Amino acid sequence: MNIVHWRLDNPSLVSEKFIIGNEIPTEVRLIYLKDIADDENITEMRRRLNKLKTDDVLESSVLTQYIEDNSYSIFPQLYVTELPDRFVMNLKKVR
Repeated sequence: MNIVHWRLDNPSLVSEKFIIGNEIPTEVRLIYLKDIADDENITEMRRRLNKLKTDDVLESSVLTQYIEDNSYSIFPQLYVTELPDRFVMNLKKVR
């Protein structure tokens, strides 16, 4: 969160921590701008992350497959990146 907050110093930036994985616990963060994020979508994402039961999440793309509606869709349902600058750039596009 520190790198994201450093690049996007915004009071509406929210970061929620989840620990996922029974064998290998992994910290996962749900990060959004509370003034533009849809409350229903955030609630649904929290629900999906909380109900997820798995031994480990070693890669973000695996997590995406666990929580998306249709993993065989040709259209992306979630955007995945591990680069904080790219993440912030896309948040700024939404604003």
